[in-house]
Amino acid sequence: MERMPAMGRYAVGLMSGTSLDGIDAALVHVGERPGDISLVHFLTLPYTPEQRTALLRLCQPGESSVAEICAMNFELGELFAAAVKQLLAEAGFGPEQIAVIGSHGQTIYHIPGRSTLQIGEPAVIANRTGITTVADFRPADIAAGGQGAPLIPYFDQIMFGSSDGLTAVQNIGGIGNVTLVGRQADQLPCIAFDTGPGNMVIDAIVRLMTDGALSFDEGGRLAAQGRVNHELLARLMSHPYFSELPPKTTGREVFGSAFSTELWHKSGLSSWDLLATVTAFTAESITDQYRRFVAPYGEIERVIVGGGGSHNDTLLSMLRERLNCPVYVHEDFGISSDAKEAMAFALMALATLDGKSSNVPRATGARMPAVLGKTVLPERQKSLGRVGSEKEALSLQSFRLVEEFVQKRNASGAVAMVSYRGVEYGPAAFGHVGFFPGAEPVTPESIFDLASLTKVVGTTTVVLQLLEEGVLDLQAEVGELLSHVPADKARITLERLLSHTSGLPAWAPLYQLAATPQEVVPELLKLPMEYEPGTQVVYSCMGYILLGHILETVTGTPLKELIQQRVIEPLDLKDTCYNPPEAVLPRVVYTEWCVRRKEFLRGTVHDENAQALGGVSANAGLFSTARDLAKFAQMILNRGEINGKRLLNDSTFELLSKCFTEGLNERRTLGWLLHQKQGSSGGGLLSPSAIGHTGFTGTSLWIDREQELFVILLTNRVHPVRTNDAIIRFRPAFHDAVVRELTQ
Repeated sequence: MERMPAMGRYAVGLMSGTSLDGIDAALVHVGERPGDISLVHFLTLPYTPEQRTALLRLCQPGESSVAEICAMNFELGELFAAAVKQLLAEAGFGPEQIAVIGSHGQTIYHIPGRSTLQIGEPAVIANRTGITTVADFRPADIAAGGQGAPLIPYFDQIMFGSSDGLTAVQNIGGIGNVTLVGRQADQLPCIAFDTGPGNMVIDAIVRLMTDGALSFDEGGRLAAQGRVNHELLARLMSHPYFSELPPKTTGREVFGSAFSTELWHKSGLSSWDLLATVTAFTAESITDQYRRFVAPYGEIERVIVGGGGSHNDTLLSMLRERLNCPVYVHEDFGISSDAKEAMAFALMALATLDGKSSNVPRATGARMPAVLGKTVLPERQKSLGRVGSEKEALSLQSFRLVEEFVQKRNASGAVAMVSYRGVEYGPAAFGHVGFFPGAEPVTPESIFDLASLTKVVGTTTVVLQLLEEGVLDLQAEVGELLSHVPADKARITLERLLSHTSGLPAWAPLYQLAATPQEVVPELLKLPMEYEPGTQVVYSCMGYILLGHILETVTGTPLKELIQQRVIEPLDLKDTCYNPPEAVLPRVVYTEWCVRRKEFLRGTVHDENAQALGGVSANAGLFSTARDLAKFAQMILNRGEINGKRLLNDSTFELLSKCFTEGLNERRTLGWLLHQKQGSSGGGLLSPSAIGHTGFTGTSLWIDREQELFVILLTNRVHPVRTNDAIIRFRPAFHDAVVRELTQ
């Protein structure tokens, strides 16, 4: 991840203008010196035609409802947040490197000097990105007696205000607005105001003449084919707005769709001539406003055009014909016309963070300078889920990825917990126990079906203990440990079962072959071998079911009691068990729809073969919480000891550091996966000695003794059905994010 330089700050600016093309997002670096501002990265997240149509409707009085505006406020917030995340991903930045987001939002209605409404909920932006967000800039200026616009003069003064002469910085967005900067601007009674329509009327006529196929006149090529009708142009220029004294603002309320539609139906001109005329209307209104309100106080030495209109060559030509000074575009000064407004709101947000005003009273007419915008903190503890413990829990920005995973309906709920060098983060809980109306929220105490984590938390731990005690030997063969074993399976060693190199198939529907739990292992032993033991790694639930039977046979103790006595009780795992009792079912997270039972499984093991064994199997069946797994993981980090109790000898951890599958297709130790940089569910940043395992239901546990780290992720990704495989891509990304955040 790129490091922040020693001096300066990064900020993100967001802008959705009256043209409604999309969301502009700019990543800006602001140095220590005035004017030391650079654009790091910029993108536009285009609106879909449906989104644009919906927004246009919201801007038209009488065509939308309060409910629609309310809903779009949050929908836009999600889109703004998505734009930020895409911007940072493309630029290679993390949210922790960004000081603030400045979001203008989308103007729905503006009543100059009285009220204004911008939507795009900043609480959503802050929540989704984890970055402090400043938004709703205009009301503070109105409250100080201003028009609430224009606000871009703050940027223009910083970037262009050092010249001796008078410079007109002309933005041509949906509406045109000018800022007068330079030392001579001090002589003007008002230094910024809206000049009238920018692209708004031009774009509307293009949509009408192409029946919606085009939304703007690229390069002004269409207007270049028509002729300006000077009679209509003169009528347009008689609009009362142009005689109003600055400071003044206008918008879609004046020059919006109603204005353009009436022109379309009543002008009597061809499409081409009407487009040429409204393009001239923008150029003429800009020139007219300079002549009325600037020329009496000083001569404009240069005009610098920005905004979408700076790409319209026909419009620029019309401006140059009318003005007696050079006309430049922002790019001539190394500033992106498209990014400028978004950059401006990044700067204004930084000013707000610093408690500095960013309105320009001589532009807006405000009585005084004002600190603009409303600041929304990320509220890390809230937005990072329901975090709880006996003491105040710490959180990680990386947990937001889990939150997003749930929001995308890849699971109804999830809990994440991390420990690094003795400091615990979480558990952080997200979502609900199921996709049902009224479903309980997932909490740090929610209980998940661990699926194959049973293999390592329960079964493997018991095997390691019995190896220490001399009850078992890694080279002991199945034929020695069990009776009536077919010859093709008799020579399989305990080591092969633990390292998934036994030759047994990965899976088989034993639940369909066995009528009773007692028939499951005999049916397993009938399965054909799939490869010569020790020649490849094939992760095998069959091998672990057989291993569970060996444990029961050798010890004379049922598997459930073995794990209860040797793992659950010594570690004081309060919520870890097979077949959770009815009293805790309200805390159990749902898994998949069971066709045979005709219900969603809750408290019944998801694995069908474990079901056939009465819910108690060596390969699956344990249910647990993040906190219980944290105790187990800490025991592993402590090399077998926790709270004065020793479960495993120190020497056993030499075995758990050894790869038993060297030269084969996967790195494995006894029971556990060993980390490998490519293709690991633990991502690419864990140590080579890290051990981990996943569960089919959407669970995983990785423990890195070298980095003193464990990562627990519990989800119900099989709810409502198992076909959602987003967890496969999510796990490595999440683990990499955690390691980066904690170690870099």
